[in-house]
Amino acid sequence: MSGRLIKYDLLALGRTLLPLQAGIFGICLFFAAYLTWRVRTDSSLFSGYGTGESPIDNLLDGLLGFGIMLLGAIIMAGFFITLFLVARHFYLNVYSDEGYLTMTLPATIGQHIISKTVSGFIWLMIDGLVMLLGMGIILFCGFATEGLLNHEILQFVADILRTIADYSPLLFVVYPITAILGVLSSLMCVYACLAAGCAWAKKHRIALAILLIFAVYVVTSTIGSVADVVVALSTGPGSVSSFLEMSDPDQLYRYYLAVSTVRLVIDAVLIFAYGAFMHYALSNRLNLE
Repeated sequence: MSGRLIKYDLLALGRTLLPLQAGIFGICLFFAAYLTWRVRTDSSLFSGYGTGESPIDNLLDGLLGFGIMLLGAIIMAGFFITLFLVARHFYLNVYSDEGYLTMTLPATIGQHIISKTVSGFIWLMIDGLVMLLGMGIILFCGFATEGLLNHEILQFVADILRTIADYSPLLFVVYPITAILGVLSSLMCVYACLAAGCAWAKKHRIALAILLIFAVYVVTSTIGSVADVVVALSTGPGSVSSFLEMSDPDQLYRYYLAVSTVRLVIDAVLIFAYGAFMHYALSNRLNLE
């Protein structure tokens, strides 16, 4: 039954999220094409605004700068819009009129939680991949003065990755796992806060859920910041001021690895706590509209 629920939730979310991701990727392609055209037709592009050969060139350069800021805002907003639409699907499917039908399905509370979490997580990861792919196309293709790729930028990125691999190859494993758990923790935090808002309030449930999200974010961010300081003091020279001046690659490697590991443990604990609370709320405090 879990597989059928996940398939249904993925398709239901895809009706709104697929056009959104296609639109973001299309904007990235258009911007990459425009950037490539400007790079290959205006030799003064990176000399600063106002140095173009004509007022039209200066106008196009200004539009390019505005486009960069707008593109960054669109890409950043894409994640939050995706998270909002995933949370909206969870709320409507569980706590609105649809909830009566949802809870009559031959599935356990755990299966419903798994379905909503897996489907939402998959779409958040798709959003992340679209963002990375779009930024990669802009970075490597948009700045190409000839051919398809800018080999200088490609070599620069390869050198950075090679340096990281020489000093800290384990980070290539720890960082992706930490990022995945971070996304999963954020998703389940929103779900848990929605469940709490709907369980504890008869009116203004969404408002309470939003307040809980901000409150939980402040608490978890504080815990993470304190953990970072503790890790810095335990892996660094012994004081924050000395740590900020630390440049030894081995010490930096130990610090980043320790921070990633601590964050991984914190997110794992939070995921378990969110899931346990959701199971309790849906089992004992389900309050449908």
